[in-house]
Amino acid sequence: MNGIPERLKFYREANELILADVAYMLGISEAEYAAFEQATMEMPLKVLVKLLRIYNITMDKFIGKATLSDLPGENTEIAPIMDSDFKRAKEAPKKSKQVVKEYPKVDNGNFSESFGVNTRKSHRSVTPKQAVTMLKEHGTDITENQAEEVLDFLYRIANLAVEQVLTTAERDNRLKEEPNGYLFEDKGYTCQICRRSAEGGWYDHSGLRCGICQQAILDGIIPSNICGHEELYYSENELSREFNLNGKTLTSWIGRGIIKERTIPLKNRKGKHYRLFLLKDNEGFLPPKEVLRCLDYAVEERDGTEVQVPLRWYEAQEHPEAYLSNYGISRHLRFTGATDE
Repeated sequence: MNGIPERLKFYREANELILADVAYMLGISEAEYAAFEQATMEMPLKVLVKLLRIYNITMDKFIGKATLSDLPGENTEIAPIMDSDFKRAKEAPKKSKQVVKEYPKVDNGNFSESFGVNTRKSHRSVTPKQAVTMLKEHGTDITENQAEEVLDFLYRIANLAVEQVLTTAERDNRLKEEPNGYLFEDKGYTCQICRRSAEGGWYDHSGLRCGICQQAILDGIIPSNICGHEELYYSENELSREFNLNGKTLTSWIGRGIIKERTIPLKNRKGKHYRLFLLKDNEGFLPPKEVLRCLDYAVEERDGTEVQVPLRWYEAQEHPEAYLSNYGISRHLRFTGATDE
């Protein structure tokens, strides 16, 4: 296994997921995630961190030995009230044996070559021995070889971050000459509105977006300030993930004026490129995303092994119906406990 793309594929297949599953959980398109695995586009650091949270693994496990278990099911269901037969599908815990896989040992001398980067170990301010000592003070025991692998990975991430900073600086310098923004033809970037991979688009002080989203801004369909600020709106995927609101039920809510949407049309105006739901359009109805952020985990025993299971916001609340009582959407949801199967 020579690099990040191979490891992305390894973890996805070990968890019995298809490309569409991972893309959905990350809130990006399937094509964009596929590009990460195929090494035609580099995965942004924040996306990688989010993926590691989904797999419930640490950085050192991602680059070294990994123990994988089946993905968890849910303890609580949530669905719109208006569709009485609409229930979130629950996957029973798999009866198969726990999958335990191990990466081939990565030779420390070839690690930088494997990841395609010169880590210049002699220039580092922290040595593996120092890292072992610092981690031990915080209750974590690792070997020097493990520390070196972790440092290699962190330096790799640092290099990626520096590259992103330099690229942004180059774009911003051009804005000094073209303050209203400019067209560019870069390939393999992610639009900061629809989150899809694109070729060519528009860049200004608001951020980077594809040509279709830029046209929607010019047409007054969406405001420019949402570019790069996902906290200002919900996507269809996010409504489905957080409230199980999708399909015919979502269409009905839109038609009845329960929830307000903004649809970005395709270039030919005959279809939908992207649909979003602004918080300012749905003030008092949709909660800020930070309200739904949940870092809690449950511990379950599966095949004799304890597994940490990340919880959704409604699974972490004793009374989820009361948790969102200050927001209108709570009056249109029903909550069903695991005992109501």
